[in-house]
Amino acid sequence: MQKTLNGRCKRGPKVKTVTFLALKRTTFRSRPFQLLAALSALALPIGASATPTALWGNPSCPAHNASLAVSQEHKLDDLIGSGGSLETVGKPAEAQSAWREAFAFARSVCAPIPLAAGDQLLQHGRANQAFGVYLQAFSAGLSPTYSDYDAFDPWLKGMQAGARGDMSAAEQLFRKAIKAAPVDRTNGFPEAHFMLGVALYAQGSNDQALREWRATLTRSGPPQPDWVEGGTVWPSALRFYGLFQGWDKTRDPNF
Repeated sequence: MQKTLNGRCKRGPKVKTVTFLALKRTTFRSRPFQLLAALSALALPIGASATPTALWGNPSCPAHNASLAVSQEHKLDDLIGSGGSLETVGKPAEAQSAWREAFAFARSVCAPIPLAAGDQLLQHGRANQAFGVYLQAFSAGLSPTYSDYDAFDPWLKGMQAGARGDMSAAEQLFRKAIKAAPVDRTNGFPEAHFMLGVALYAQGSNDQALREWRATLTRSGPPQPDWVEGGTVWPSALRFYGLFQGWDKTRDPNF
């Protein structure tokens, strides 16, 4: 039976990747980034309802939690990382256990989720609006990671397609972005896997979405990411994956 959203790999080799902000200074600056800036204007304002309490279903969470203590951040990063390492060496059950521990820890410390506003819209069936908010978040500095323009361009076009409500086109474009990403699949393109999961969920393909969010957790993306400011999608991927697995037994069913 399919579940709905309502009902890290131990870091691999530190492969240098070209970040969104770095690429803005390259010859690719004009067209794609003008499009991203223009599309972000279509997004809904990020709502105040995306609080840690609502997201994690933990009544002890503060109204706003902008960051974790360094020790908490490292622990959470290590838990996700160990799950990814276990997954890549063919130990899925052990990976599942590590991610479940990461989910419980994230919930207990009310981990910030940079893409929270988009996540909530998706959960409430407003997928194209969610894409708009995701675009706004990425354009505001939560930068996607990639190695070259061939991977980024279809990712951006997939974001555009999703914002228009064309989830089928978005799906195909995100698959193209993943295929064009680096050969090193440990670093890979986590944002493309995450957004592919979003597009699949919006089309009712929950099992496929779950696989993509699991894949997101095995991709390390940029070197030394930061959960709060680095623009990673791991917090959202971890929470969606955990909700599908039924790991939050106390979550408000109306959430």
